[in-house]
Amino acid sequence: PLPPFPLLGIFLLTAPDAVTAYVLRFLGAKECGENLGLTSKKYQEVMKTNVHAWWMFNRDANKLPFDSSTAPMRTVSSLRALYISNPSVPLDMSLPTALLHVPPNGTITISPGHHNFSKTLSLARNSPFTIMGQDECTLEIVTEESDKPLFNVRRGEVTFVNLNMKHSSRGTNIWGGQACVHVKPLSCSSAVSPSHGFGHGHGNPRPRALFTDCNLTSSTGRGLVVIAAEGYLSSSTISGCAATGVYVGSNGHGAEAAVVGIKDSEISGNGVGHHPSLNNQFGEYVNRGHSGVYVQDGSAYVIDSNVSYNTFTGISGSAQDGCRIVSFANTVSGNEPNQTQLPQLGSPSRNICRVVSYENNDRNAIQRILEDMEEMEWDEIMEYVSNVEGVEEMELFE
Repeated sequence: PLPPFPLLGIFLLTAPDAVTAYVLRFLGAKECGENLGLTSKKYQEVMKTNVHAWWMFNRDANKLPFDSSTAPMRTVSSLRALYISNPSVPLDMSLPTALLHVPPNGTITISPGHHNFSKTLSLARNSPFTIMGQDECTLEIVTEESDKPLFNVRRGEVTFVNLNMKHSSRGTNIWGGQACVHVKPLSCSSAVSPSHGFGHGHGNPRPRALFTDCNLTSSTGRGLVVIAAEGYLSSSTISGCAATGVYVGSNGHGAEAAVVGIKDSEISGNGVGHHPSLNNQFGEYVNRGHSGVYVQDGSAYVIDSNVSYNTFTGISGSAQDGCRIVSFANTVSGNEPNQTQLPQLGSPSRNICRVVSYENNDRNAIQRILEDMEEMEWDEIMEYVSNVEGVEEMELFE
């Protein structure tokens, strides 16, 4: 906690500039700028003249887009402008506080280490932003509250980058919050297809969560739950969850009302169940036997990924209408008892599903298609992989 500002102001009146700079660096430029400027003329003088102090603030807040060895050669005014204009939120804030201050299209940069939370981090902003971890960065929630995720994305778009996310909470409601990340709008009652105003890019967009280089796990529930919303994983892993790795549901509003994309990722070892003492004292547990990717209704596009050793199916869908699964160039093996389970033959859902594997296609042709996708955005990828020609689809009979 910050010391009382009048006392700190007195100290800064007599401290050498170099000492003052280090004190301000320790406290953080954001906090000092909002408080000390009102009480300490010495602080104001240092911040107007001390290039090194501003350089340290920018460096510690991960705001130096240039060689740090040349940064002190810049002027105070340029470094101040960089600090103010750069969208990153400084590291002198806690994550819950930073979530309140991050500007549109800004980035919250989280320092390396293990960060523990006892409360859900609820995200409901209208403008997009990014949460990025530095080096080895782990965010973990262990809570005695029932069915509380680590992140609850209710509105807007958030991108998670380079984060290890771990979850554990009481309760067994794997549809209602017992997950590492839960993505669901504040209200699903008006959910319609994106073309009618419920999708990304419209005035009231559904929640949209994107994960790059992330690891998700839940020892008590699901990894990622997406209900009447969007979720996209790239180069990420969901493993070791007590229940389903990825759950998709649209609350009966059809295939377009909930969309998940998974590319170059691993969904493995999920559905192991939960029986430890955290819930046993209340007689609560999650049984073993869940899928890697399960689509109740909605759409899942699984591309160039490893979906293996989950304790029920690898990839499966159930609704006979409004359920789409597009599986392209995946490794799906070792799941119990089925690898890929599509909706019933002849159903409306089955007619919009597609499974393309290496087994009955030329590997070089598949690789060329994957290379074509590398520079595409998710909307383009899903359209492309659903319609690309020159490949044989697998016939699945169950």
